[in-house]
Amino acid sequence: MRAAQEKLAVTWMDAVYFLENQKYSAVAQKLEPVLSRAAAAAKPGREQADLRARVGWAYFLESRDGTSDVDPIGPFREAVAEDVNNPYAEAMWGYSLLWNHCLRMNEAGAHFATAISSQREGEFVRRLQLYALLGCNMEEADQEVVRVANAMRKEQRTVDDWERGHILGLYYPELAHETTKSSAFINAVTPAEHVATFHWLFDVLDANSDGNSSNRVSRLYYLAQLQEAAGKRDDALANYKLVVSQTTARTNSFWDPSNAAVKRLSRSH
Repeated sequence: MRAAQEKLAVTWMDAVYFLENQKYSAVAQKLEPVLSRAAAAAKPGREQADLRARVGWAYFLESRDGTSDVDPIGPFREAVAEDVNNPYAEAMWGYSLLWNHCLRMNEAGAHFATAISSQREGEFVRRLQLYALLGCNMEEADQEVVRVANAMRKEQRTVDDWERGHILGLYYPELAHETTKSSAFINAVTPAEHVATFHWLFDVLDANSDGNSSNRVSRLYYLAQLQEAAGKRDDALANYKLVVSQTTARTNSFWDPSNAAVKRLSRSH
């Protein structure tokens, strides 16, 4: 009975942050005593470290809702001392650092990188990393999202609809109006890799949407910019032309820059 209860607590704790309409602290308060008991009884090593990490996560979820003032770093630190590079502790530690205004990007990134280096629980680590970064609302984090998505593509991982939609939402503020930050965002990875990652993320949306929809037009515009930066001028020109043909200056803000791009790239042929 106790073993089943502890197994359920572990499963619930791993999933709680990704479930909608959850009171994180309320769930954490229920699970923390079960996890603490399991950690105390576990043999030293990986199993105990995994449990200690989840105890720290429970403390974090409680503290972010203001229902506890226990520092979660202690259990995270104990976990990595017990199991070097423990993926749960390192990923949860990284997330907790980004929760406070995302001011510790480099430090958090090092923890996520260490978690990935464990070669264990990579899907969980990457998902928690994306959730942390997508909550930051800052240019440096937006660029890091591209780098993480690019890494996930190479690692042959997947993204869900929530992640895909929120990643797509980054492109409008970064690319809709060309500025110096647009170049930094495009070049978060090499432009050629950014094109590949864009296809990996969003081609499924094109397959399931109306070809004349405004969402498809915006994706064509973003893709054309990435293709132009990657030196794929013919592909970029074709997509800019599609944007122009499917919109008007009155109805879509991408018409003017796409029309200018068509003229610019056509002259170079």
